[in-house]
Amino acid sequence: MTKNDYQNITCVDRDIVAQIADSVKTRLENLSRLTFLNGFQIAWPSDLCETLEYMNAGTFGQEDSGTARKLRPMLLGVFILGSVGTLIELLLLGHTEEVFQLTPLALLTVSLTVLGMWFMSGGVRILRAFQVLMVLCLVSGGLGIYLHYRSNVEFELEMDPSAHGRALVWESLTGAMPALAPGTMFQLGLIGLLYTYRHPALRPRPKSGSQPGETL
Repeated sequence: MTKNDYQNITCVDRDIVAQIADSVKTRLENLSRLTFLNGFQIAWPSDLCETLEYMNAGTFGQEDSGTARKLRPMLLGVFILGSVGTLIELLLLGHTEEVFQLTPLALLTVSLTVLGMWFMSGGVRILRAFQVLMVLCLVSGGLGIYLHYRSNVEFELEMDPSAHGRALVWESLTGAMPALAPGTMFQLGLIGLLYTYRHPALRPRPKSGSQPGETL
C-alpha cells in the first residue's frame, strides 16, 4: 500500500489502519534490530517507510496543501474588505428602517467580531460559530433577494395594475430597488465558508502529540 492508496481509505477506518500501521512498523523495527545483531542489515523500501510514517501519524486527510495555505489568507482578506465595504454602503443608504434591513448589518458586524475573537484565541468553537454565521449570510442573501423583488413587484403593480408576465418580471428586476443587491451577502457567505473549508484547526488531531492548528 502506498501513501496515495491510504488516502482513499474512509475516515471510519482511519484509527484502525493507524493502529495496524503502528504494529507493523514496530515489528519491522524489531526485525531490523534482530537481523543487525546477527550480522545482517535490511534496507526497507523508502516508499514503505514513508507510508507507515504517514499512516501511523494519523494525518489522513489533514495535510494542508501549499495552494490552500496561500489562498486562505487571500479569501480572508476579500471577506474582510467586502464585509466592511458592504457595512459602509448599507449605512450610507440608510438600510436601517426595518428589522429585515438590520439583519445584514447585524450578521456582518457579528461575523467580523467573531473573526477578531478567532485571531486572539484560535478556539475551534469560535471558528464553528463563524461557519454558522456564514450559513446565515447565505440565507440572508436569498431572503433579501426575495424581499427586494417582492417590493418591486408591488410597486410596479401600483403603477400599472395590468402588468403581468415577463414584462412585470423584467420591470421588477430592474426596478428602483436593486433586486439582486442582497446577493452580496450570499457571496460573502460563500467566501467565508471557503475560508474555513478543511481548515487545519477543524480537523481531528491525534490523541498524542497533537499541536494547535494555524490561525490563518
